[in-house]
Amino acid sequence: LGVGHVLDGSVRRAGTRVRVSAQLVDATTGFEIWSDRFDRPLDDAFAIQDEVAQAIAAALSATLLAGGGALARDRVSGEAYEAYLRARFALNQRTERTLIAAAADFRLAISLEPSLAVAHAGLAEAQLLLGVYGAVAPATALPAARAAAEQALAVDPALGVAHAVLGSVRALYDRDWPAAEDAFRRALAIDPRHPTVSQWHAMHCLLPQGRFDEARGAVARARQLDPLASVLAASEAVVLHFAGDLEAAVAVLRDTLGRDPTFGLAHFFLGAALRDAGALDAAEAAYRDAIVLASRSPEMLCGLGVVLARRGDERGARAVLGELRAAASSRYVAPTLFAQLYAALGDLDAADVALGEARALHDPELGFLGVRPSYRALHGRPAFEALRLELRR
Repeated sequence: LGVGHVLDGSVRRAGTRVRVSAQLVDATTGFEIWSDRFDRPLDDAFAIQDEVAQAIAAALSATLLAGGGALARDRVSGEAYEAYLRARFALNQRTERTLIAAAADFRLAISLEPSLAVAHAGLAEAQLLLGVYGAVAPATALPAARAAAEQALAVDPALGVAHAVLGSVRALYDRDWPAAEDAFRRALAIDPRHPTVSQWHAMHCLLPQGRFDEARGAVARARQLDPLASVLAASEAVVLHFAGDLEAAVAVLRDTLGRDPTFGLAHFFLGAALRDAGALDAAEAAYRDAIVLASRSPEMLCGLGVVLARRGDERGARAVLGELRAAASSRYVAPTLFAQLYAALGDLDAADVALGEARALHDPELGFLGVRPSYRALHGRPAFEALRLELRR
């Protein structure tokens, strides 16, 4: 990675106390430059972070930059901090179940520490993803994401990821692309080294507009900042897929699954890339793996249904359609999923109707109408083209 120094160490906890042992090593020579041990009460977790960081900076004769994504400078309870860490872990699993769990733990952290800005920002991220993934109705999830991001910025205006959430909501819910660009510009100016800021700029703003080269650059920057993050690799693969480079998309996803075989989203995106490459048997297998890992989420089921329809298995595809209809009686199922499946089955009039319903609900998936290959069968139809034109105004 081209680093000059490596920080190594350990954290041990006993009751309400924590011991941090750390050593700084020259990455070129392997020699230890500095080491120390910190014994503190766990309630002072953020103060420990600051003390360790300042000691390392002093050892390097460096000056810490202001900000840099630090969690807080004030004392935060150990219970609130642990809730925040659980939430961040769950957020990165990217399933409906874990996103709901993440939102709950962010709310717990906020209830314990109302001024913890990063918890408000994390809640905004979780609400945004619940809406984007179709787990919660957009009219519920996206305004909640906006409100949580605004609350985070009221506490700390220098949270780039909160501005990125606002940019995502303005793009995918408000359909206000200039306002979305403004929010992302501000997010990048504040925190250019936050991987999620670059990732969402690519996925929620640049990619929907068909700006593939810019999207590839943005997601490449995100991956440089966090090279082994599975969710960033999956985003890179989606950009490659939509830009037409299916071979590269498949390679990225297979590499990701080699490191993280339980990451359901990678199986899902692999199924989509293989499907559009014509490898329908392999695509079906990938979708079935995704369905198991994601507890039969509607998005995963829709992907399987589209593959079955393309294979000529109309009976199987319609069975999936029936399961989606049954699910819609008790939970939110995005109309765009029905539109994709109807299009694959050749029922283009029904697909037009489903897209009309999606328009009324501000389904964030409509932002991808012009770039997602699943809608190609609808290209040129008057209703589809009128909707696509409306979304770009």
